Amino acid sequence: MIDVLRKELSYLQSECGRKVRDIKGVVITIRPEKTTCPQCQEEMGVRNSYPRKLTTEKYGTVSARVITLKCNEGCQTIDGSTVLRHPDIISRIVPKCASIGYDVEVEVGLQRYLKRMQREEVREYLRKKDIHISTGKITNLAHSFLRHFGLLHAKRSPALKEAIEQDGGYVGHVDATGECGTGTLFINVDGWRGWVLGAWRLTTECADQIKPCLEDSKEKFGAPHAMMRDYGKAMIPAVQEFVDGCEEQIGILGCHQHFCGFVGKDLLKGAYDKLGGLLKKHGFKTPLAAIVREWGKRKGVQEHGVKRAIEKWNEDLGSYRMPKGAIGIAALRSHAQWVLDINSETNNLRFPFELPHLIFYDQCKELRSACDAYIRCTPDDPYLLRSLKRLTKILDPIITDDSFSDVVEILRTRNKLFSELRSALRVIPKISGVKKTVSLSLDVRLAELNDIKKAVAKLKSSLIERRPKRGPGEDKRNAINTTLKHLDQHEASLWGHVIRLPEHAGGGIRLVQRTNLPAEGFFSGFKRGIRRQTGKKILTQELESIPPEGALISNLKDSRYVQILCGSIEKLPEVFAELDREEELRLAKLKLEAEERSCTSEVNRPKIETASLSRSDKNFVRKPSLKVKILKAAASRAPRIDSACQTLH
Repeated sequence: MIDVLRKELSYLQSECGRKVRDIKGVVITIRPEKTTCPQCQEEMGVRNSYPRKLTTEKYGTVSARVITLKCNEGCQTIDGSTVLRHPDIISRIVPKCASIGYDVEVEVGLQRYLKRMQREEVREYLRKKDIHISTGKITNLAHSFLRHFGLLHAKRSPALKEAIEQDGGYVGHVDATGECGTGTLFINVDGWRGWVLGAWRLTTECADQIKPCLEDSKEKFGAPHAMMRDYGKAMIPAVQEFVDGCEEQIGILGCHQHFCGFVGKDLLKGAYDKLGGLLKKHGFKTPLAAIVREWGKRKGVQEHGVKRAIEKWNEDLGSYRMPKGAIGIAALRSHAQWVLDINSETNNLRFPFELPHLIFYDQCKELRSACDAYIRCTPDDPYLLRSLKRLTKILDPIITDDSFSDVVEILRTRNKLFSELRSALRVIPKISGVKKTVSLSLDVRLAELNDIKKAVAKLKSSLIERRPKRGPGEDKRNAINTTLKHLDQHEASLWGHVIRLPEHAGGGIRLVQRTNLPAEGFFSGFKRGIRRQTGKKILTQELESIPPEGALISNLKDSRYVQILCGSIEKLPEVFAELDREEELRLAKLKLEAEERSCTSEVNRPKIETASLSRSDKNFVRKPSLKVKILKAAASRAPRIDSACQTLH
């Protein structure tokens, strides 16, 4: 019976909403629900009435006449103003002094930050629901949604903390990102649940700004079992100072992939940069690209069927005589293109996990040797023979300059040592287009972790034995010393991934990921979503302007988080309205307080300042009035001040 009544009420509600949308030009009168004074309990009179246009997703656009009541007996509030009554239903539908409802704000925010739709797409989406607003208003509503969501996340932090503690606590994965050195966004991610616990805007990535963020996260969600971080110059001391200042026992873990990259750069950068300098000195890429363009313009080279003919010639591995005419030139052109196409060999990995300069050198050397074989079987086409000799001349420095062999030998030796370290730590960077879908059991992961620890210990012992004590192997000795130095310095942060859970959470153990993938993966998807919205590759301006609360929206993908936060996403408008009412009451209370000792909120926390310009500072110092003032003062004939003795001259 109850289910039938609920269905009937739901049907009537939807019908009422539809009929309200159909009403055009009709003015609805909205009165306060209660008409008696809260102090004297007498009937109140009409103070005034004013028109108001309301736009909601549920009711569409409605023209209303809002009536406000006042006490006829002259009752006053604490601050001395007349007791008034406003319609409470208005504050539950739209924010104060606004005309667009909370439900529209929530819809805009979800479409913008969860589905990553562009503003015009959101506008079209709302237009289909008979809601017509500008793109500028969509931006304002999206930022208002982030503000409300950030307040709600902070308000529900005690409930989220309780849920985390009941489930065994959390491990914080911290990381920061930015574009072109600005717009730094710092996050703390719960590695076991994937929740973004906090997001903060930093003017620059420094320990003085990172540490307060970690303390704020601990205050709201408790102390983590461990902190996973990379090997940045600011991140290492910031996490260390935070852990040292905590009474709880907190482990510090270093990302294995970042550790390999950290050691690899130290090992390879010197020789790698020298090889890059030699390649740049001889300038192989520019003439190779020029002849590729030139040969591509020749008649018949781009015709249909030429590539098939080249493939047929390539299949005959015993023949080195190049085809005549356009097919031969096209084949030679494909050889030069093969040298320039380095990305196919790097699998889109960056230095130091791949060495593009070394790959380019090897391919140039291989092509130079291949040209000798083609010239030995002299082509019948004179132009093709000249082209072969021309290509050979471009590549000649690869074999004539002895500097290449010396640098390459050092680079290969050091890269082999780096590969041993990667193999011991089993660090295999993600290759584009390849996804690992296999989920390993706890026992398998624990056994793998133990094997990795043994492999690193074995590698360390082997390096000590292989290290030349004296003699000509100076570079090898330096490379081994560099690797051992990093292992000795950071080995403590490479282990400690086994976390013992408290008894109230069921006991047992839980493992931490060996890499900082929860934070790194989040930033990858976060930036990809912004690029989808804006169509830009460089996101400097976007990362500076988007509020940091935008990083919290991804938590809405987790049903358990949503349940704790608001019950369901459909209840977000109602919860946002309650937040605004509570904030209004809080501000009214603060206004009446004479002293500010009770106002110890986050906004009063001292701000860590650095030399880096924040967005607000940039806007301020770029005002023309400041420049005019400085130039005017500089042009004035003021007496010179001696800074040493502070006297006028």
